[in-house]
Amino acid sequence: MLEESSLQLRTPHDVPRASLVLAAGEAGNPHTEVWMGGARSYIGDHVSESLVSASWLVDCAGDMPAAHRTAAGLWVACVFADHDGPLPPSLRLDQVVADAAHAARGEHPEPPRRIYVMCTHGMNRSGLVTGLILRSLGIGAPEAVDRIRLARPGALSNLHFRDMLLYS
Repeated sequence: MLEESSLQLRTPHDVPRASLVLAAGEAGNPHTEVWMGGARSYIGDHVSESLVSASWLVDCAGDMPAAHRTAAGLWVACVFADHDGPLPPSLRLDQVVADAAHAARGEHPEPPRRIYVMCTHGMNRSGLVTGLILRSLGIGAPEAVDRIRLARPGALSNLHFRDMLLYS
């Protein structure tokens, strides 16, 4: 009989998962897929280290496993809290979004195959950043919110983040 302390149960919650929000070829985005998800999510496709090796990984919570950060073609730390209120000006969110949209349009010397925008559960922080990228690619605010919520049911429950997408 195994002792309880020697058991390590793996659940779907132990692996990063993401959902496709924008396919390559959509909305002025000829080269790169845009995905959003979470380091500890129950929904979406498994994000393996091999997938992130040809991808950019935008980490909005600082929760991505070290192996994924190391394996990523480009790892971008863009960590902020999931709360109702203004984001810290030091975040450089505008620059992160501009760089990701630039790459998605194929204007980067080596456009990534995928851009993964990840937070803890893949709902609010990743939803905000993904929505801002979609808007930078020319997708209207209501459609960006709809795409995010279709890909990740329950996403953008932080109404401040949703309103940032719709009204800014």
